[in-house]
Amino acid sequence: MQSILSHPATPNLSMLAIMVLTIGFTPPASLLRLSFLLIIPFLFIQTIKLSNSYPAVDRTMYVSTLESFALQYLDSVVLSAWSFDAQGPTSALGGLKSVRSKPQKVSKGRHDKTAAAPDTITARLHFGFLESMRSRYIGTPWEVKNIPPFSASNPSFVPSRTQFLTKGFFRTFIYLSLVDLASLAPPPDPVLLHPPKSPS
Repeated sequence: MQSILSHPATPNLSMLAIMVLTIGFTPPASLLRLSFLLIIPFLFIQTIKLSNSYPAVDRTMYVSTLESFALQYLDSVVLSAWSFDAQGPTSALGGLKSVRSKPQKVSKGRHDKTAAAPDTITARLHFGFLESMRSRYIGTPWEVKNIPPFSASNPSFVPSRTQFLTKGFFRTFIYLSLVDLASLAPPPDPVLLHPPKSPS
């Protein structure tokens, strides 16, 4: 138990949990949303303290992840005031068009579905997690512009989960194979990299 609490990922997971629970279970005007802002500096201090013994790359990863979560909290929870009951942002301060109380009907080509969800603990946790991890709002009425479709010839095409994961796996495999092939090349001639100085 002590090792889990002393791991530098713990403040990151705590920040994510706070964001998920706040979006899923608190009303937009709740003072809890603002009060949790006071915890963020403490989480930064803990992350820096707990990651001191880790290599610089790891330390940077933990701190930057927490920074990303903190900015997402500020945007989604405080400024845009995302709410499960409204199924969207209830404030325009974050730059998104706000909804008030009724879930929105999504009728945007390939995303034709209703955003309403049953009011269960699981649905609230799912909604909170999705909104905590989104920044481009794909598949919602707030989708950012210029997101390329899955198929240029058929913009309304949406692949199945299996098709999407299979294509992603093969792309990753090809990219990693190319990197491996590049690493097999012989090292460059040091004379070409650092030609000897000619005597003057």
